[in-house]
Amino acid sequence: MLTPLFQFTQKEQASDLHLTTDRPAFMRKQGDLIQITRETINHEKLIEALYRMISPDEISAFEKQGSLDFATSISLQSQTLRLRGHYFKNTQGMTAVFRLIRDQKTTLDEIHAPAIFKKLIKQRNGLILITGATGSGKSTTLSALIHEINQTQCRHIITIEDPIEFIYQSENSLIEQRELSEHTSSFPLALKDALRADPDIIVIGELRDKESVNLALQAAETGHLVISTLHTSSAAKTIHRLLSFFPINEHDQLRIQIAELLNATIAQSLINIDTQRYALFEVLTVNSAIANLIREHKIAQIESNIQTGSTFGMQTFQQHLEFLKKSGILSDLLAEKAQNLL
Repeated sequence: MLTPLFQFTQKEQASDLHLTTDRPAFMRKQGDLIQITRETINHEKLIEALYRMISPDEISAFEKQGSLDFATSISLQSQTLRLRGHYFKNTQGMTAVFRLIRDQKTTLDEIHAPAIFKKLIKQRNGLILITGATGSGKSTTLSALIHEINQTQCRHIITIEDPIEFIYQSENSLIEQRELSEHTSSFPLALKDALRADPDIIVIGELRDKESVNLALQAAETGHLVISTLHTSSAAKTIHRLLSFFPINEHDQLRIQIAELLNATIAQSLINIDTQRYALFEVLTVNSAIANLIREHKIAQIESNIQTGSTFGMQTFQQHLEFLKKSGILSDLLAEKAQNLL
């Protein structure tokens, strides 16, 4: 019963499929939630179909915890579709949200990424964070960075993900992907294993708590390049977000660590203009001036430094919009519409 819904969602180039027992199906397209079936989905049939997509161990975990994150691949006619799934229980019964993952890797050029991105991924150590709200395209940007490294550098990349979204084939780089629960029992163990495996780059899918932030900083301190994602709305707010995971009495030491280890934060936002989606990027690169502001707890001054830091590859969302306009990617009319969305 799910195959036609996946096929339709993919055909419409929608990003997500939402399924809830005893309700119609919805998809998210260009940021809008759109109803795609008139009839409601039968409770028993949906649960049966959803359970067929996961393993007995995952079913047990879902029944115990009330939610489940996973990734899987399904066959649709002559092609394979990669999905990131999230199940959760609610008053309606059960809901499943599927993110459709493009099989073809997106490049940095396709998302009109600033030139500084290609310089950042050539660094040998430190921490690069990709930030933004849910659905802002962080995973796509992370994938584009890994794809660029894979095409242009000979590096050993180990990913620690929960779950694995994009699957990479090693080309110039050697890429090994590990999924929490499937390939390792915990983030600390996965990091310990990774550090023993002679990596150049460690990718942590998302920093979501104190433990994962500690792991990222630890990996960066040992001389590796660490790339990860985080939920914040701007580059400057990333510092506040990192600090928020820790008690106040640890903030002074943490700011010293961040100032020493953070290479850059890339904040992004998606805008919809005339059925097209464009990514806008705000970039903070950490030079000596920014590092001092972080150490001295003068984070409020970072925003003004971003506005004047183009020499160091920094830019605001507004400046990236102006770049898209000057380069001809956006017409004057589309740029004006985009301006209203900022």
